[in-house]
Amino acid sequence: DRLTHDQSYKFSSGTSVNDRVEKELLYPCMFGKCVKRIANWNVAARQKHPNSRILCSKINFKPAYRQVHLNHKVTLQTCTQLPDEDIAMMSLRLTFGEGPGPFEWGVVSETVADLANAILHDDNWDPITLKAESRKLVPKRKEPEAETPLAQAKELAIDMPVDPR
Repeated sequence: DRLTHDQSYKFSSGTSVNDRVEKELLYPCMFGKCVKRIANWNVAARQKHPNSRILCSKINFKPAYRQVHLNHKVTLQTCTQLPDEDIAMMSLRLTFGEGPGPFEWGVVSETVADLANAILHDDNWDPITLKAESRKLVPKRKEPEAETPLAQAKELAIDMPVDPR
């Protein structure tokens, strides 16, 4: 499994799997700016709500990333040969060293984020009355001490909307 992760390695053919990726044919990779967007949103939210606690959550998507299956054409392109061992290996799922991985993952993660935002902003969805059965699996949130001082926000160079939902 780990051998297929490093798809930039050049075997005796002189090329790697990543060398053969035509990135201009892939969907744009948008999630790379996520940390900056969240940081800007936090500052804008602090400006709008200077006396409120702003809670955030970090989610590890590694297990979900490893469950995304490649389509058959990409799977064939990930084939790695070990001639000395008479073995050919290919990955059926996204790997972390794969050139198209971030682009393929972007399609999945952006769809999930768009769906979550659509549900969040749907007036028919009420998180107080509509509860998922799996909510008991979500860990309790950890809030800072009430005495912890809140920082003051500085001015942003951009306009960042802050929706109360």
